[in-house]
Amino acid sequence: MYFPKASLFLLSLAGSLVSAQSATSSAAATATSGAVTIVKVSDANGDLAFSPSEIKAEVGSWIEFRYWPRNHSVVQSSFDKPCQPLSGASTIWSGFMPVAAGTTDFPTFTVKINDTNPIWFYCSQGKHCQSGMVGVINPPSGKTLASFMSAAKAAAENLSPSSSPFGGVKGTSSKSSATTGGSSPSGTSGAAASATSHSAASGNAVKGWLVAAGALVAAAVAV
Repeated sequence: MYFPKASLFLLSLAGSLVSAQSATSSAAATATSGAVTIVKVSDANGDLAFSPSEIKAEVGSWIEFRYWPRNHSVVQSSFDKPCQPLSGASTIWSGFMPVAAGTTDFPTFTVKINDTNPIWFYCSQGKHCQSGMVGVINPPSGKTLASFMSAAKAAAENLSPSSSPFGGVKGTSSKSSATTGGSSPSGTSGAAASATSHSAASGNAVKGWLVAAGALVAAAVAV
């Protein structure tokens, strides 16, 4: 089958757009000051993972953990002791967030970034931590998420602050955002919604390009 040069160019363009979209989805995220970055806690497939699981966050930015079914938590730990809560009165502990299957109203837990110190975190449900449900904000040089995940897999226990003698800032299981690390930004829900809408708009734009490219290819082949 003969493809005109214009058709080959459009096919190449479509492939490039798909590759760029995939790279954006899988790459580590960057949270800029004043912005809200959404981290999915599991997903529609029930994967035991945070997405993104590695974030470089500037001071003044916000990380919104958005919970998917069924029941997960976010707990701060240390690099050396994954799957074990970090002691202290101001460490992160969202509490468990039960989410019904099929819901479209996801509970959230929002953390303000007040400095660039590393924040290692995990889900304390069952053996989720050992299964790779871990993440990091601002990893320091020489300490990688891969190493943290490897150590988590070998952890003997997966502990929650509520069942251990640890302090922490506990969230709620309500649909409104639970916030730690300072007052939430004005209109946090709106800011988060804007971030989501922007992401969706970017995806729709790519889809639009692909549809247009496909239509032009079809027209060129028909000629």
